[in-house]
Amino acid sequence: MIPLLATMIGGGLVVGFVLGGRVKGLTNIRFRLSPLLFISVVLALLPFWFHGLEPSRRIFSLVAYAGVLLFLVINIAAERGAVRAGLLVITLGWALNFIVIAANRGMPMSLWAYAKSGQTEAVTQGSGGFYRIVIAHPGSILRPLGDVIPIRAFHEVLSIGDCVLILGVAFVIAAGMRTAGRHTAHVEQPAQ
Repeated sequence: MIPLLATMIGGGLVVGFVLGGRVKGLTNIRFRLSPLLFISVVLALLPFWFHGLEPSRRIFSLVAYAGVLLFLVINIAAERGAVRAGLLVITLGWALNFIVIAANRGMPMSLWAYAKSGQTEAVTQGSGGFYRIVIAHPGSILRPLGDVIPIRAFHEVLSIGDCVLILGVAFVIAAGMRTAGRHTAHVEQPAQ
């Protein structure tokens, strides 16, 4: 997932530069309730650090997903313009993943997509990062929203929600870069 994340960030930076933005503009984005995001990630990871919490992993994951969703909604309300639009896209992707994970007690992964992505290791059901992987089957709820899109270049399998998230993050980066100079323009105008 790291190469994919780097590509997403790089794509956002390239688009930002092409549209006349500057990296300095990213400092103008002020996320609200950032501790909520941090706490949500820590909650999701606790069962990995303390194996006694493993039986409650689903609860920790759902609370963590809900915390990130709340963080996104609060920041959508606080932001304006293109950054807000990008946060809406991220939230849509996050919600799509949250719904399918909650419905299936984990992210359903297509074994066909896994093989097409070039991965050869055995899939370990119950493993995963921020969520649990479950093997997709015909009875999986909302199966098309699961990990069904093979990305051979990165040896990854993505969901529709992941793809929307990737576009949203790149959009926020590009939009944030375009804010460079906007906040200082009001201060630098000569008084009349």
